Amino acid sequence: LSILCHSAKLSTGLKHTVWLSKDATVEDLCIAYLMGVDDGLVVCQVPAKGFTSCFLLTTVQDADSIGPINQKAFMGRKVCDVVKTGQAQLHAYWAPTSRFWAVVCGNMNEGSALEAAKMIAQQ
Repeated sequence: LSILCHSAKLSTGLKHTVWLSKDATVEDLCIAYLMGVDDGLVVCQVPAKGFTSCFLLTTVQDADSIGPINQKAFMGRKVCDVVKTGQAQLHAYWAPTSRFWAVVCGNMNEGSALEAAKMIAQQ
């Protein structure tokens, strides 16, 4: 699955490729993307909300046309249920300034976010 980055705040790289198992969840996808972004961990802690990915992942190039697939309510869903078969490209946008920020806040499990941070630090 390739992810095109549309924000220099997330990464200097334009395109990132992630490899996932067929049972991967949206949270697994976010962690794979976090680990693939060469500029480091793109997660923040929002007071009273918890760990949050600072990116929106969408299936279309226009981030404002539909909601992100990594909103808090979807994190446990399988990627194959959210991303249509044959759709091998996602788009990543900076989340804090998006109108969808509220639905993304608190989307990352604390343990997953910290595990991704450790793995990135060891690279």
